[in-house]
Amino acid sequence: MYDKYQGLIFDMDGTLLNTELSNYKAWYNVLDTYGIILDKYLISSLKGSPTLYIAKVIIDKYNLDIDPKFLVIKKKNILKKIIFEHTTTLPFIEVVKKYYKKKK
Repeated sequence: MYDKYQGLIFDMDGTLLNTELSNYKAWYNVLDTYGIILDKYLISSLKGSPTLYIAKVIIDKYNLDIDPKFLVIKKKNILKKIIFEHTTTLPFIEVVKKYYKKKK
């Protein structure tokens, strides 16, 4: 299917890697420091949204007096520590393996 293309462009999150559980756990851990139990349905409904937007929604929902950028930094720091604990590959990884070093 991809033989006719000179190169392939893709993003990793949601295409090559499933990081959904890692991201959920990072948000859960961040909010736990504030004594808040994360609403998994809220996070699920925001799947694919930019992290800063998610932080703003969380701040509004839980009436937090926090800079959203600060919340994003806290979440990203936790995510860096746990991302490989729960991340799995997705089927498209096979396309990458097949064309690795054969296409741009």
